[in-house]
Amino acid sequence: MSEQSGLNASPPRSRRRLILGVALLLVVVVFATVLVTSRMTGREGGSPTTTTAPEEPTAPTTAGQTTNEASAAGADGCLGGINPSKAVLRAQEEAALDPRGAAAMAATFFRWRGQYPQGTDYEDVAERVFTEDAGEELLTRDAETEAGTGWADMSDGRYAVTQSDKESATVELVATGYAQQGDEESTAIVWGQIRMRASDGKWQVADVDSMPEGDMEAVRAEGHPFKGGC
Repeated sequence: MSEQSGLNASPPRSRRRLILGVALLLVVVVFATVLVTSRMTGREGGSPTTTTAPEEPTAPTTAGQTTNEASAAGADGCLGGINPSKAVLRAQEEAALDPRGAAAMAATFFRWRGQYPQGTDYEDVAERVFTEDAGEELLTRDAETEAGTGWADMSDGRYAVTQSDKESATVELVATGYAQQGDEESTAIVWGQIRMRASDGKWQVADVDSMPEGDMEAVRAEGHPFKGGC
């Protein structure tokens, strides 16, 4: 069983290592009481595994969808590979400037931003992943250390591309977040809205935000499944 994460506008720094998902503007998706639903796991080292998504049903049209949404189906949920620290720059090179490519880039970005501990090269990578006007907290590595690891997994993730053209895109996605300490693993639903702009033929993340829980539930129920995921 998993628990939905709430949004905390100013999480105490002592809790910031218990973060999965993506920073939402200058806030983050936080595990609130996830340990209530903890379980024992044999997952080695907290590393996510890849899966293949089931055949996608015909999704009904929902509020906020555009004509781009039909061409967004089938986005790669593991673009760039399993290791998000290495995958995010690969994904940036590989993602096409179309709705499907935007969704794939958003998924890998979500995994990269949501992992902890963050890589020591975070700030160097962030300079390439984010636009120049992205918020300082997005560009700065959280150097706090706490026991355990955390990551987001797109294997059962869903997404909707609510706006996309050759210059910009907005992707809403929902995924499963994991936190592990020793053999104890906890899960939560994590979500966010990612806005990107095209620069030199590549997607860069300009802004990240939350979305109302009702919109999150709509994406979770009616959004496109990723084609595979990790």
